[in-house]
Amino acid sequence: MLGLDIDPSAIRMVELSHRPERGFQLERYAQRALPEGAVSDQHIDHPGQLAEHIAATVRQLGSKRKRVALALPAHAVITRRMQVPAEIAEQALNDLITAEAGAWLTVTPDQVRVDYQFCSIDAGNDNDSTTDNVNDGIDSSTNRAVNPAQRHIVLAAARREQVEDRIAAVEAAGLIPEVLDIDLYAAHAACVHASTAPAYSALLMPGALMTQIALFDRHQLLYRRELPGCSNAEGSDTMQIAIAATRAIQLATPTGMTLAHIFIGGDYPAPTQLAQAMQSQSHTSCSAAHPFAAIEMPDASAYLVACGLAMRRTSRAAS
Repeated sequence: MLGLDIDPSAIRMVELSHRPERGFQLERYAQRALPEGAVSDQHIDHPGQLAEHIAATVRQLGSKRKRVALALPAHAVITRRMQVPAEIAEQALNDLITAEAGAWLTVTPDQVRVDYQFCSIDAGNDNDSTTDNVNDGIDSSTNRAVNPAQRHIVLAAARREQVEDRIAAVEAAGLIPEVLDIDLYAAHAACVHASTAPAYSALLMPGALMTQIALFDRHQLLYRRELPGCSNAEGSDTMQIAIAATRAIQLATPTGMTLAHIFIGGDYPAPTQLAQAMQSQSHTSCSAAHPFAAIEMPDASAYLVACGLAMRRTSRAAS
């Protein structure tokens, strides 16, 4: 699939190839700036205009592929782990998780889109592990007893309009949306695709409208927050972001947890300088993330989400 990242400042697309002996190879990438207000922090106000920009980006990319993976921003998605009866019928499960998601989002069930996956529980491990590490949940540090009468699921929920507006824009551009992921998961997957994921790592993602910091236990998202006053639009400088991100990491890091690395991604004009400032402040190994270090790729860290999406190989329909 093509990886399609719809960011408030730009559309970015990536096409990859994959061979077992070579791994992922970058084939094409393209970027198109978006006019201010085309995509806001929470909504797509003009899906038709966005579709035109997506179609123009596809022409610039020059790919014949039509199937795409795209993402919602992490702050627009609620993820939870929950237990359900092991023998629950599919329709009953769908009704249950839709009602739960509606309660979390404080909207009626018909205004919610949900997806879920079943988790496996290792009785010898305090952490839950899911079958698909891209969509792992948040509460990995919670101890749970194994109950054969119950099954654990990871549930993701978002407001219906946020899902449907993106899908409508992609389809109007002549593409086929097959996977809807979460941007932070996709970005982290691109950071660690070439090596074993470190036990604990952080991902700093500056952006046009917000800057996010996220902590991961291998592929599981442990913590995410937005850093106030640190977006590109607010004119924050490198040291300001580094100090705020380091402070957030210190407050969020559990006792006994040591970060192995901090990745710098997102749309920031000087990612290498930011990485140096972060390393100086946090005393932790830090680098500007580049999913394909051997390939010359301007603004590589800005393509993390698109690259991570293009690495997705499978999909399952959302309920």
